[in-house]
Amino acid sequence: ACVMSRAMTPGFWQLVCEWSFAMSPAQTEPIVESMNESSAPGDPFAPLAAAFLHIEDSAIVFSAEGELVVWNPGAERLYGYTFEEARRKDISFLAAPEESGATISLIARILSGQPVPPQIVDRIGKDGNRVRISLRVSPLAGADGAIFGVLFMGRDIFPEVERENRLTEMQMRERDIAALVPDALYIHRQGKIVWVNQAAVDVFGAQSSSDLVGRMAWDLIDDE
Repeated sequence: ACVMSRAMTPGFWQLVCEWSFAMSPAQTEPIVESMNESSAPGDPFAPLAAAFLHIEDSAIVFSAEGELVVWNPGAERLYGYTFEEARRKDISFLAAPEESGATISLIARILSGQPVPPQIVDRIGKDGNRVRISLRVSPLAGADGAIFGVLFMGRDIFPEVERENRLTEMQMRERDIAALVPDALYIHRQGKIVWVNQAAVDVFGAQSSSDLVGRMAWDLIDDE
């Protein structure tokens, strides 16, 4: 959850969240700046727009009434919509067709005090393509504890998935090659065997690789 409260310096607010996010190099975005300049005094969403201006992740805030009030540069990069374009859309415009009511449901759960665990979801960008993101939804509360908005933080996980897929493919190719090597080969982590080729199974007199995987490598060494 995130809580807005007055900072020690008059006229400033501080945003306190239970989670952290990485800051990116400073950059200027007129859309968010104009929203800040036009915000009325005491508007709790103005400092939010400033707080999320320089983060890489997508930060989207809806008011308790369901109005889109914050759309940071990360959201524009991820989904392709400007703030002005996004605010004219239906509240569920980013949801995949099979999850058309998901946004409203998440907002309702947060406003009713129900926790929403982090989740992996698909969203639809302006170009019509799906974007798989890691989503965190948190309530925004004032110093009095009253919830005045809902924060959606999204991170594109496609690069991470691609990296893991490439690593898996590389490992599979290496194991396929190693399986053809006539010498006994095995892979261990901190001494514990996690993979062996067929030659190792034959050399150590095992029935199958499962007889060796999980054993300590030094157990296979003949002391004699």
